[in-house]
Amino acid sequence: MKGFTLIELLIVIGITTILLGLSTINLVKVQQKTTLTAVSDTLIADLKSQQIKAMKGASPDGSGGNAYGVYFTNSNEYILFSGSVYNPTDPKNFTVSLDEPITISLNPDNIVIFSQVSGEAVNGPNAITLTNTAGGEEQTITINKFGVITDVN
Repeated sequence: MKGFTLIELLIVIGITTILLGLSTINLVKVQQKTTLTAVSDTLIADLKSQQIKAMKGASPDGSGGNAYGVYFTNSNEYILFSGSVYNPTDPKNFTVSLDEPITISLNPDNIVIFSQVSGEAVNGPNAITLTNTAGGEEQTITINKFGVITDVN
């Protein structure tokens, strides 16, 4: 007789299922870490963009120098604004919403303001913590008083 027995087939199917299950679990962790890294990169780019605008000294309406900043409203969105004080009714504010499993916490304040010309963080230093609530991954972005992002871990 040629062929496989039922027991041999069940063993092969069981081993295959275990291997596929382990590889799927590993891919989910990689996806969660990649999502957190992408959000971190976007936030860093937005922070640097606001700092560069402040250093250039151009205001949105073209009327001279202005400070720029980022205001963190709640755990999953932040607002890019111009001026030395955040004005929630300003129509030039730009809101960035994050994907649901990512949350933001900022220490000590919920705002980062870059002064005009120098680009220094007016209320620095700051530590911004991004957390992926689905996987428990965390990343912290540290901004010193000079407005330089000194650490991302």
